[in-house]
Parts: sequence; C-alpha cells; structure tokens
Amino acid sequence: MGKITNGENYYRINITYSNNSIFEGINQEWTGTQWINSDRSIFTYTGNNLTQVLNEEWNGAQWTVVDSYRDIFTYNANNKKTAYILETWENSTWEEEERIEYVLDATGNRTTETEIFNGNNQYRVEYNYDTTSLLSDFFHPFNDKTGADYIYEDVPHVNAITSQTILISNPSTNNLEVTARVIYDYNNQITLNVQNFEASNNVTIYPNPSSEFIAIEGLQQNETVSIYNVLGTLVKEKYVTPNQRIAIKDLNSGMYFLKLENGYTIKFVKN
Repeated sequence: MGKITNGENYYRINITYSNNSIFEGINQEWTGTQWINSDRSIFTYTGNNLTQVLNEEWNGAQWTVVDSYRDIFTYNANNKKTAYILETWENSTWEEEERIEYVLDATGNRTTETEIFNGNNQYRVEYNYDTTSLLSDFFHPFNDKTGADYIYEDVPHVNAITSQTILISNPSTNNLEVTARVIYDYNNQITLNVQNFEASNNVTIYPNPSSEFIAIEGLQQNETVSIYNVLGTLVKEKYVTPNQRIAIKDLNSGMYFLKLENGYTIKFVKN
C-alpha cells in the first residue's frame, strides 16, 4: 500500500499478516533514493478481538517506544467493544491521554459513547433504536466493515438506529450540552446531514495527509472542532487546545472536513 504524488513515490505501508489477521504495519517514507522506516504498528489479539495496537517510532537504528503511543480495546462477555483507551509513553511509563467508553443494552446496541480526555468528559453520543426492527434488514452505511481501514471499529448497532444526539462539553460550565442530532429515515434510504463548508486561509492542519494524528496550526484559543466525512456526516467532535494532537486512526481512509466553531473548515486526508 502506498501513495504516488505527481508521479513520484511519497510513502508506503508494508503489512504483515498472521492467521489472516494484520500483525504488523510499517510506514516508510521515500527520500528520493531509498525507503526509510518512519513508524510501525504491532497488533495484538485475544481470540478474534483486537486488544492492543502498539505504535513505535524508528530512531534511525531501532524501534523505540519514546514518543510512541498505544491503543487498547476492552470487550464484554459477548465480544462487544466497551472501551477504547489511548496511552502515550511519558517518562518511562504509559499514561492515559484519551478514553472512549461504550455502553450497550441487553441486545448489544451501543446506547452511549463518551469521550474522556484528561479525566473530563469531552463529548457524548446517545443512540436511539427501533427495537422491533433489525438493522440487518435494511441497506445502511454501517455494514461491509472489512479490511485494514475498519479494523478498529465493530458494528455497534443490532436494531435499526433511529437517531443519535451529540453532546459537547461547555468549557465554561464543564457540562455536556446538546449540539446536534442525526435522524435516520428507513422509508427509502438513510438521510444524512449535509453541511455547507467555508474554507479558512489562516488555519491549517498538519501533517496532511495523515494516518494517525492531526494537529491544528493557527488556532488562537481552545475550542470544540467537528470532523465531517464527504457526505456531511459528523464522525468526531473534540475539545482541543492550540496545536493539540487529534487521533484519527479510528477514521476510515478518505477525505474529511474539520470545522471550527466560527464555521470555517479545513480539508484533510486520512491515509
């Protein structure tokens, strides 16, 4: 897997499999004369469940955990995901940076999704369902999750999802407040939000493209940013500080729009 820009090599990913599951992915960059290692991800499984992804940096001679991070996943007895934890290597120990907790009902539907950053709730998504209908009876955008792009996420909906409400932390009150709602219509097809985006010339995203993290350069204050896919569907919201990294490894590959509170947006690509 690789990328060619203007006819020239840019980067590539070497993927190794074990028992038909991804075991290792090594990112390499092209110097103009040779490929050099950049970073790698090592995947650990318990049964069929992905439980950890260790991301190490190449220091020019060997792989090292310095400036590295790891993703940890927990599951319930029914093999449904209950938490995602991001830890970074700080002063010879792993420290939690971000956590997303999932609550499920008895059927296996994800009812809430809460992001916790530095011990504080940043956002929560609440899901509602038609418990008389199965999602598998409809055409929908949550299926066909196969391949490396979807390895981080399972299908969290058993019944037909009818709506989701998004709550974002108000930094003034530290309370979660409703900011958006998505309604799904199954009469003909699922209706997705359509956003109008206005480009910003003063704020940029780096690195772009990226496969793991992005940061916002030129942000003057703390604020909540929203990430939309090309269909206009909200896929992530986060309260950030200037130059704070935003994890995007859980997003599918493709083009996205990051929207600021003032309505301006920046386009970026997830590898």
